[in-house]
This record gives sequence, structure tokens and C-alpha cells, in this order.
Amino acid sequence: MFHPEFEEKLIKREGDKTFTRNKWGGLEIQQDNSVFMPLTIEGVVNDRKSWECVRDRLCGDVSVRFYKNLDIICEEAEQSGLPIYTGDLPAGFFGAPREMLGLENLLYLFFDDPGLMDEILNTLCDLWIKMIEYLQQKIKLDYYFIWEDMCGKTGPLISPEMFKEFLLPVYKRLTTALRKGCNHVMADSDGDVRGLVPLWLEGGDRLREVIYRYPPVFK
Repeated sequence: MFHPEFEEKLIKREGDKTFTRNKWGGLEIQQDNSVFMPLTIEGVVNDRKSWECVRDRLCGDVSVRFYKNLDIICEEAEQSGLPIYTGDLPAGFFGAPREMLGLENLLYLFFDDPGLMDEILNTLCDLWIKMIEYLQQKIKLDYYFIWEDMCGKTGPLISPEMFKEFLLPVYKRLTTALRKGCNHVMADSDGDVRGLVPLWLEGGDRLREVIYRYPPVFK
């Protein structure tokens, strides 16, 4: 997401919990022996001023974001005969802002400063489109992986109406760029995604695959 990334460092230990500053600048907490991912409790962005301090880390020459031996990686990937993809964590229009702002602040920002929320989403979309276009000059992608994790066991963390207003436009922009050679997109989320599946599908007529991990058991 950010380039350059932030320095990762241990902040403190409290009982069986470790607090760490991660590579995206956020403060995350991890419980010992937990099977769950660390939880970002405080992001590096909390308002427009802090956003302007980090925005440039999402802009500029995208070639510096790839490994220097990218051509070799692409050649080996093609020779492997396996499906080729890019994206993954934190490439998602809910997932990435959640890491950037922290979940609570992200949810408030949709209401408190929708203009800033749009700017963050479109800046991320610009970045990912440029990276996709750069990569597609070197290799054909079989699919693109979007990491969202935006649902709980009782449903989405934001309403379908909010998804449609904020996320759907950038999904359409992204999938339009992917159409230049990549036919499939995987949208990954935990929880009950049924309320959002129609909107993910609307995100582009090439958005044919909607897959979620760890599906809940419904009665």
C-alpha cells in the first residue's frame, strides 16, 4: 500500500497482548497464541491533515513498488503453468482503508467527511490501476484478488446503500482497467456476505467470481 513503508516496531506488551506499529503505520494488537490476524486499533490516518501527510506514499512511479527481478518472476510464473494473479492483502476498497484508518475511524469517516473518504478511495484506485497496467505489460493475469474482510457473522459492516455510494464507483473503475487482459476477480471476505454479493457483481460485467473464505453455517 504505502511506499516507502513505515518502520515496524514493538510499542509495548500488556499481559498476553503485543502492541506493534506495522508497516502501514497503524497500531495493531495481537494476543498470544491467537489464531486470528492482528487487529489494527489505530490507523496512521484520522483526519484530512494526517491524510495529507501520507498521501504521497500512494502516488508516484509505480515501478519502484515491484521487485527488481520482476521480469524473472514473470517468466518463472508463465513457465509454471499455474494461474497467475496479483492483488491480495491489503488490496481492497474497505480492507485497505481499514488498515489505514482503523475500523472505528473508517466507519465514522463515511459520515463525518465523505469527501475525504472519496479522495482516499480514488487515490487507492488510481494506484492499483497504474500498477495493474504496468504489470499487464509484462504478463497476462488470470485473476485479480481483492481482500476486503468487511462482513461479520450477522452481515456487512457497512450497509449495501453505503457500499453502492462509496465503493461501487471505484470497483467499476478497477474492473474496467482489468478488462484489458484479465477476466476474473476474486473478492474475499469473512462473514455473511449475502447482502453485498449483488453489488460486487455489479462492480463490473467481468466480475464473475465472488468467493469468500470461512463461510458461516446458516440455519
